[in-house]
Amino acid sequence: MIVGLALGDKRSIHQLLHPSSEVSARFMIITMIITPLKILRRGRRGLRWLMKRRQYLAVAAFGYGLLHKVLYLHDIGTVGLSGGEISKFYI
Repeated sequence: MIVGLALGDKRSIHQLLHPSSEVSARFMIITMIITPLKILRRGRRGLRWLMKRRQYLAVAAFGYGLLHKVLYLHDIGTVGLSGGEISKFYI
């Protein structure tokens, strides 16, 4: 898929849309659940290790989210079309 992405293959770009958003959501959920886990299980070594790396997980979530947005904009073809979707309140 990455080779297809590098070559600009439309099918590869479309196939990477879902996985990039899923990984972004998973990293965000893991990042947000660290603090409640720390409160519930005080003094555990593994959670301290996870607390120190929470910022890295958040940056990874942002990176995959940004990748998803770039792939989405490339998949629909124009940035103007996505700008038109912002003004619609159908969500």
